[in-house]
Amino acid sequence: MEHYYRKTFMSWDEEGQIFSPDGKGLIHEKTRAIALCDGNWFDAAINTLRDGAMGKKDENGVYERKWYGDDIYNADVEDVRPANLSEVGLYLMYCSLEYEAKLNGQEIVAIIKGAERTDVIFRKK
Repeated sequence: MEHYYRKTFMSWDEEGQIFSPDGKGLIHEKTRAIALCDGNWFDAAINTLRDGAMGKKDENGVYERKWYGDDIYNADVEDVRPANLSEVGLYLMYCSLEYEAKLNGQEIVAIIKGAERTDVIFRKK
């Protein structure tokens, strides 16, 4: 029997402390985090300010460090909603769906893009 899993791209405002670009201390930051989620859980996310060591922000407004294996609500978050197509595209520039599938012993069956939400269907190998 095959098992299928549906994950949804989610986006939220996250607040936290990060090291200042000059390295002289922590500063308060608020950014838009994006992840592919199974409920509230994600395997990889961009722009999650869970600690100060986020690295530099690039020309797309994305920090160097990705955050792995956590719950959306394990931080100070607001405005949690399905990610729009632009946010999904940004996430895919930095995170590999193939890697996530392999990590979980799955394969990608379909990517369903829509105006309201984008989902990925995985099948357990």
